[in-house]
Amino acid sequence: MSEFSIKDTWEEMKRAMYNGLSYMIPLVAGGGILIAIGTFIYAISGKDMLVFNDYMYKAAGGYLTKDGFMNITFAELDRLIFWLGKMGFYIIPEFMAAFTAYALVGKPGVAPGFILGTMANKMGGNFLGGIIAGWIVGYLVRFTVKKMSLKGGLRTVTSFVFIPIMAILVGGLIYRFSVGLLITNIMDMLTAFLTSMHNVPGKRILLAVVMGAMVVSDLGGPIGKVSVLFGLGVIGTDLYPHTFNHIAIPTSGAVFFLAYLITKKAFNATGRQTVINNGINCFFTVTEGGLPLLFQKPQIVLPSTISAGAISAGLAAYFQIKLQVPLGFWLALPFVNVGNGSMAIVHWILSFAVGVLVGTAIFTILLRRELKKNDGKPVFLDDSTGMII
Repeated sequence: MSEFSIKDTWEEMKRAMYNGLSYMIPLVAGGGILIAIGTFIYAISGKDMLVFNDYMYKAAGGYLTKDGFMNITFAELDRLIFWLGKMGFYIIPEFMAAFTAYALVGKPGVAPGFILGTMANKMGGNFLGGIIAGWIVGYLVRFTVKKMSLKGGLRTVTSFVFIPIMAILVGGLIYRFSVGLLITNIMDMLTAFLTSMHNVPGKRILLAVVMGAMVVSDLGGPIGKVSVLFGLGVIGTDLYPHTFNHIAIPTSGAVFFLAYLITKKAFNATGRQTVINNGINCFFTVTEGGLPLLFQKPQIVLPSTISAGAISAGLAAYFQIKLQVPLGFWLALPFVNVGNGSMAIVHWILSFAVGVLVGTAIFTILLRRELKKNDGKPVFLDDSTGMII
């Protein structure tokens, strides 16, 4: 394949990925808002925030069954709304795979995309696994239609036999024994790495820096998921780790928004709307809205968001803040002092602000360099990607 063809194929893959994102982002935005509403109802109803985690997650499995939903009472309306939001996050890989494949081959890619997306979900691939599964399905379907199509009355055999065999069976085998296995192994190694630091109290600040960097590195992807699951996994015995996640996660939205205010000419209408929407979502600890920015210019986004998350989490560890409730920076403000003393909220805000300011400075410097290289034309977002928010 020539160099031009490789470049052309990569551009097609990026457009397909952005198409998947345009379907997925409303899913996570709506889910995040519902989670926040459920949390808010819980708080204003006078229930004990110190048992919030047990209340919301204790019967989680039951809510995902027929009997679980049938037994819900009005007294548990907060938990119902919370889990309606959570269910949106459970199907992110399926959405990404199906609509990435759809952008490549149309309707024939949707059903196989959902199936391979489910495999990606079960293997912990999150949206990254969904994107790759969508690419695999799309190009296998295209190959099948081009090389194995039958004519006349046998055309339906292609749709109902050849495409499922190639896209689902062959695609599933490819994903399981290559990408899926790789992502799973990486996630297992990262979890073991975090566990090794967590078991040494003297490495508390280092653990915070690493978790803060991880949780914002891929804006809701598998690396961040490792940090989130690790924090929640030890929440019953140690309140520190989930604290690091919850102060770091919203930093990305604040960095993007402040950088936009400083360098507005670097954003076109699509980029501006992406930043604003993502800022709102990050208020509710939903970061996936920033993915178009990450995929567009990772060399700008990654250094700034990782720095912001790592610094904020590291400072929270330095001040020994133990967040009693699993809520993001903004929503946790009324509860930070609980169990931490009267100065905790000051330290909480200071930790967040320092991280965001450093991240914004890095983002702005790198963005202005890119803007100069781009002859003053907007950097975010490239409308040729087809990304629609």
